[in-house]
Amino acid sequence: MGACGDNLQAEADRLGAAWGFGRADLDRLRRLGDLLNYNAYGEEPIDVRIPPEALYEIMARYRDPRDMLAHESLVEEVDTLRREDLRQAHDAAQRWEGVRGAVFTLPDAPWSRRVSGTLANELANAAPTRAHAVLRARRGGGYVASVRAPLEAPCGADALCRRFGGDGRAAAAGVDVLAAGDFDHFVDAFSTMDWDLAGAGPETPARQ
Repeated sequence: MGACGDNLQAEADRLGAAWGFGRADLDRLRRLGDLLNYNAYGEEPIDVRIPPEALYEIMARYRDPRDMLAHESLVEEVDTLRREDLRQAHDAAQRWEGVRGAVFTLPDAPWSRRVSGTLANELANAAPTRAHAVLRARRGGGYVASVRAPLEAPCGADALCRRFGGDGRAAAAGVDVLAAGDFDHFVDAFSTMDWDLAGAGPETPARQ
């Protein structure tokens, strides 16, 4: 479930096969993993559908996450909010697009704070040969950036983000504070990345 939530579907499928899970069970675990990942984004507790500590109390009641899916109405509530946030996100302006990737911008709003990482994962899954960056405006100025390397060449996202003070994994990384004056520089750097040749950095955990 955690691997699914972090968009590591190949790893999730490998683990699922080793443990004897069928496709239907893997799809259910992916759904819950995606929803938990989505609910983890936000700058303040009020941004998310349910605060993490309250969500933990619910999750701790179940030994099997499939039972949580079957018995908790909260799952449908979070899923409905996620779909609505994604609908708004897909209406956001696109600033730059090239053969190997695209950069999207989102305004600063509770929905965009929740959905920026989910949108980046969805874009990556829809176009596995392309890289994607989602830049959300910050209340204090500048942007928060979420970067996904192409799924078919999953390296270089961390190297790109470190150039702007960020970090992350080779396949998925981010920048917590990208100065507004660095926007064009970031797009230029993103557009000239050779994702096929980018060296993979250390797989350090990060969520932007």
